[in-house]
Amino acid sequence: LLILLQQLSALDRKLAALQRMGSSGRCCFITAFRKEGVAQTANKMLSIIEQMTTKYPLLPREVLQTEARVYYRLGMLAKGNTKKGAKIAVVCFEIYRDISEAIGYTKGVTVAEVNIALAKSRYKRGSKVNGELLEQDQKTYEQLSKTLGKENTETIRLV
Repeated sequence: LLILLQQLSALDRKLAALQRMGSSGRCCFITAFRKEGVAQTANKMLSIIEQMTTKYPLLPREVLQTEARVYYRLGMLAKGNTKKGAKIAVVCFEIYRDISEAIGYTKGVTVAEVNIALAKSRYKRGSKVNGELLEQDQKTYEQLSKTLGKENTETIRLV
């Protein structure tokens, strides 16, 4: 178990370095090559976690936190201007939310729900008229303001 934990920790650091999260929590520009590296590293991490789950059903909390981070980062990577990317992001953020709920990480649940709402608004834009979009964006803004504050970068980015 210790060796797998060490491998997981090293891969987590590599994933963070590949993705280069900005201070605002948003992904910086990532080249196609680095995107592939992020995806490969994330898949390797999820594979190790699956191995650990089959051998050790009661995993340490840090492993679940790492798994949640992997899905969060995959969601941030997928979240983009395409409908397909936004749909993938929703799935990743839903898994992140579920794991966060399971380990009692309420901030993670809130962040996941905000990102789910933002990603859903991206892929549903083509099927709605401007009035509906404005109403949906207003609701998302109110939710963000209430949970994260008006000064938070996610809230400001929506405005």
